[in-house]
Amino acid sequence: MKSLVKEYDFFMASARLMPLVATTFGRILGPTGKMPSPQLGVLFKEDEHSIKELKAKINSVIKVRAKEPSIKVSIGKEKEKDEILAENALAIYNEVYKNLPKQKENLKNVLIKFTMSKPAKVTL
Repeated sequence: MKSLVKEYDFFMASARLMPLVATTFGRILGPTGKMPSPQLGVLFKEDEHSIKELKAKINSVIKVRAKEPSIKVSIGKEKEKDEILAENALAIYNEVYKNLPKQKENLKNVLIKFTMSKPAKVTL
């Protein structure tokens, strides 16, 4: 089972089999974050259309689990023009902002830094 967990990104289960899946595979799937859940991964109808629909939903969702609530993204190289770096930073900010559940309430601060420099706070 441990090799299957490493090989696959997600698991689906029928709703009626979910208690059995939880007791049998919960110790392995739970800590890895791959346990089927009612929000994402549990089939209520066992037909081909439902399976395809659930697979499409899972493939379109981004799941972020972090011990430290921060997002670190490279926006370019130091040699690039300031306008390009600013454009990249703004595009990433807008995409993250639009996908947060409470939008601005979820953002505490925004920092920009080079690899070996101290971070500079960006005022919003």
